[in-house]
Amino acid sequence: MWWIVVVCCAQEEEKSSFSPLQEHQKVRLSGKFLVCRKYARRDIFSYCIYQKAEHLETLEDVHYYCSMTQEWEEACRHVWGAKIVRQRRELNFEELMDGCAGFSDCAFEILDAFPSKQVLAQLDLCIRYVSADQKDCISHTMQRWMNTRPSKQDVLHFMNTNPYHIQETLYFVGLYDYCYSLGVCEGQSNNEKKCRQEQNKLSSNPNLCRGKWGDMRR
Repeated sequence: MWWIVVVCCAQEEEKSSFSPLQEHQKVRLSGKFLVCRKYARRDIFSYCIYQKAEHLETLEDVHYYCSMTQEWEEACRHVWGAKIVRQRRELNFEELMDGCAGFSDCAFEILDAFPSKQVLAQLDLCIRYVSADQKDCISHTMQRWMNTRPSKQDVLHFMNTNPYHIQETLYFVGLYDYCYSLGVCEGQSNNEKKCRQEQNKLSSNPNLCRGKWGDMRR
C-alpha cells in the first residue's frame, strides 16, 4: 500500500515539474507550427509541437517552441541540434550550447560534429556538457586525436598536463603506446600505472592494432 502511494506521488510530482502552458503560447504560432493550434485544448498539443521540431530555424524559435514541448523538450532540442549539424550552420559555441539548454543529447550531437582541435579542451567540454553519453564523447575525442598520429612529445604533454586522467582516456593512450611502442607508460605516476594496466589487458588481443586506425604497427 505504501509503495503504491509513493509511486503515485512520484508520478504526480513528475507531471507537475513542467510549467503549465499559457493560453497565449498556444495561439501565437507560425509557419509549420500553426497546425498544432487545433490541439490547443488537448494534451497532445506539446507532442504536436515536438513533432514539428525539424522546422526550427533560429535560436529564438528553439527557445520559444521547445519550451512548449514539456516532457519532449530534450528531444525537441536534440532535433534542432542534429539539424544544425546536418546544415553545418555557423553559430558560435555559446549560441549552440544555449540552444541545447543543458540537455546532454543535444550537446553531444554538436560537440561530436564540431570538436575542438585541442584534445584536452574537447575532453573538458565532454565532461562539462555531456552526461548521458559522456563515455562516448570521450571515446570519440580520443579516437580523433589518435587518428592525427600524435608524437611521443604530444602524448607526454597530454599525460603530464593532467596527472589524474580518467580510465577511459588512458585506455586509448595505452592502446596507442602498445601499438606504436612510444614508451610513455613506463614511469610510476598515476597516469603511467593506469596506462600499463590497460596495456596488460590489451596484450591478449594484439589484433586491436589493426582496428579503426589501420595497421598501427606499420
